[in-house]
Amino acid sequence: MSAPLAGQVYRARAWVRSSPGVAPGQQVTLTLREWDAPDYPNADHDISEPLLLTETWQYLEVTHLIAANSYAMAVFVGNHDARTGDCFLVDDVAVYLLE
Repeated sequence: MSAPLAGQVYRARAWVRSSPGVAPGQQVTLTLREWDAPDYPNADHDISEPLLLTETWQYLEVTHLIAANSYAMAVFVGNHDARTGDCFLVDDVAVYLLE
C-alpha cells in the first residue's frame, strides 16, 4: 500500500467483544490516525463513537479524510477508561481506501 495522499478517504472496521469472564461495561473506540514520519503521529485523526462491549461480537467502523500527504496511517482499537483486569477481543480488522 502506498502512503496516504491528501483528499483520500479511508474506512477502518473491526469486530469487538468483551473477553469471556470479564465484567461487562467496557467502552472501546476505533481510531484512524495520520503519521508524518515513523515516530511522529500528527493531530489528524478520526475516532468512532464509543461502543459498550457485550459478550456478542459487535461491529465498529470509522471513516477518515486524509488532510495532507502523509507518511503512513495507523488504526487503533482502544479502551480509554481501562481498569485493572479489563480485556477485550478484536477480530477481522481491515482498512479500505474509498476514494
